[in-house]
Amino acid sequence: MPSSAPPPTPPAPAAGTPATPVAAGNWYDKFAADAFIDAYASYNANTPKPQAPVSLLAPTSSPGNPGGNSFRALDVAEGFSVNWAGLNASYTSDTIGGTVGLRFGPGAIIYHQTTSDEAAGLQFVKQAYGTWKPVDKLTLDFGKWDQPFGSEVADSQLNMNYTRSVQWWYMQPLWFTGLRVDYAFADQFDLKVFAANGWNNTLAPNRGKTFGIQATITPAKQAVFYLGYVGGPQQADFTTGSPAVGTAAAVPAGDVPDANSHLRHLVAFVADINPTSDLRFLLNVDYRTEDLVTHNASVYGGNLVIKYAFTDAFSGALRGEYYHDEHGDTLGTGTKTDVEDGTLSLVYGVRTHLALMLEGRYDHASTPDVANSPGIFQKNAADASEGQFTATLGVIASTK
Repeated sequence: MPSSAPPPTPPAPAAGTPATPVAAGNWYDKFAADAFIDAYASYNANTPKPQAPVSLLAPTSSPGNPGGNSFRALDVAEGFSVNWAGLNASYTSDTIGGTVGLRFGPGAIIYHQTTSDEAAGLQFVKQAYGTWKPVDKLTLDFGKWDQPFGSEVADSQLNMNYTRSVQWWYMQPLWFTGLRVDYAFADQFDLKVFAANGWNNTLAPNRGKTFGIQATITPAKQAVFYLGYVGGPQQADFTTGSPAVGTAAAVPAGDVPDANSHLRHLVAFVADINPTSDLRFLLNVDYRTEDLVTHNASVYGGNLVIKYAFTDAFSGALRGEYYHDEHGDTLGTGTKTDVEDGTLSLVYGVRTHLALMLEGRYDHASTPDVANSPGIFQKNAADASEGQFTATLGVIASTK
């Protein structure tokens, strides 16, 4: 871990991703491994009860689930908590390689909740893929790998802020399982294309495949631009049926008509600008839409992070975000919802293996189509607020 714990250039590969193939040598030189522990302490001014969610929050959670920090990705508990512990290992030779990333703890459960990976025994496997490099500029990865979009990643120490944006958690995918092809045309241009089973599901509920592409353009050393697209059917194309309940008629098992034609699309843009070695601007703008049975679910948003490194060990990062959910589909509110948040993070690296990330964050949400809305941020089972302020201290110890 660098002394100031800066993030990698987005979209960030998980630690342990095979690097440039190494030349022939001792076999053990081709292995690499690292481990880390990510823990945090959080204070929520809404004093939610209970301190942790009644059930662990997931991307489809609704504000009707009280407890903990509402609408957060992994820092869902107030008080002291361990996010997760991680272990990464990789093997890299001239032409082949393999990567495994394991995560254990509440974060691993949250990360995989409501997905097929939990039932398939993959809830602790963040990444697992093999790599083949048939020629110098061409790389093929097959297996489960982190999604390439956006400006944030799952591991806290690789981000400029400790807490993740609403955009990262509710709009973007987390991982894919399939085939990824990367071709580096030149130092200034790289292209990735992939085919996968679907968003966040190793075993997809739909026979249709998801396809994606991302271009990386580096016109100058101080600027990198990423433009990506992913699309495909995500809704189940088969139902197991349900028995009659009360006045509700039984639903027979069988195919779901037109499920493959209800597509989800995401367009993602990232600009990474570094005017000086100490100053960095990171902008991420996304647009997502999905054709549901009753309506079109559209979401858009963006966030900007400005980071300044005061010293090699100490830096500050300010993030502002706006998120618009036209029908409340991704946030689970069931109505038009706008969320704005501001985050200030101070990061201090203790030598090279310990990062302290102190952060203050304020979230505000409005539901303009609901008169006298009490807000979406829970205080307890009977009370909610339009805003939520949290103070968080993240502590990450790493062997790397």
